Amino acid sequence: MTFYNTTNEVGEKLEKSYLKTMKQDDIILLIFARNSNAIFTPFEIQDILNTSYDKKYPITSVRRSMNTLTEREALKKTSIKRKGNYGKANYCWKYALYPETQCIGDEVI
Repeated sequence: MTFYNTTNEVGEKLEKSYLKTMKQDDIILLIFARNSNAIFTPFEIQDILNTSYDKKYPITSVRRSMNTLTEREALKKTSIKRKGNYGKANYCWKYALYPETQCIGDEVI
């Protein structure tokens, strides 16, 4: 769905209106694009969605989106793991549309 800013909203109000029209995959890709030097686990993305975007997606849905975006070559799964929820190691993903991007936080557990 497309958002048309016919009421000339600005700032945070404009962003919230726009985000309401975005699909889950688009929002997750936006998070990676805005943080193109960072890497994230699915649980970290879920936390960002919950806290910054007021989106309450289940972890299985976040993983599905990240796998879909990986298949589309918009994200890249790294060999880096971080401890996630339940104390288990989780792989990290990075934004793949700029392949020369250096990752920060390359902590392997």
